[in-house]
Amino acid sequence: MNDQGRHAEKAKSRRAGRALERQLDYQRAKAVRARGHERDYVDGDAAALGARAREAREGAPHRPSCARARSRSGRTGSFSSSGRTRCVGVDPLACDYAALFPAWQTRALTIAAAGERLPFADASFDVALCDNVVDHDEDPAGITRELARVLARGGLLYFTVNFHHPIYSAAASLHAAWNAVGCA
Repeated sequence: MNDQGRHAEKAKSRRAGRALERQLDYQRAKAVRARGHERDYVDGDAAALGARAREAREGAPHRPSCARARSRSGRTGSFSSSGRTRCVGVDPLACDYAALFPAWQTRALTIAAAGERLPFADASFDVALCDNVVDHDEDPAGITRELARVLARGGLLYFTVNFHHPIYSAAASLHAAWNAVGCA
């Protein structure tokens, strides 16, 4: 690899590291806000993830296992309420989440690992969720390769990406204001 390639790789690594640091800062602040209301957060997350699980069940009604890959949300445990028999969350901040959100980690095993190197055998899961992950990472293509590898033939991949851009933020604020005055 030439100097330019090495520089680009180092820059990607720094960006990914900063994204992890920002995420941990965000989750620490969220943990402070959640104190005394943990049950509300767990129930809200369970409802949101339950909706995703219903979508997954409609597309794949007899799938017994799922993986929630690198959610970066601290809410991995909620997915197990989807009726799956085996759920595993994967997040490099899993140890931090276990300390920050202990009530949220009781429904499913969450392990600390990178999405680019999932610690599972090929075709381990019938359903995989990749929810707001690749926009935080150093190697989005590596994550998608790993998801494809651990997903069983005919499995279902639920994949979302959140965009955080000033224009999107302005549009979302305008939409919220529009709804608040009853124009929706």
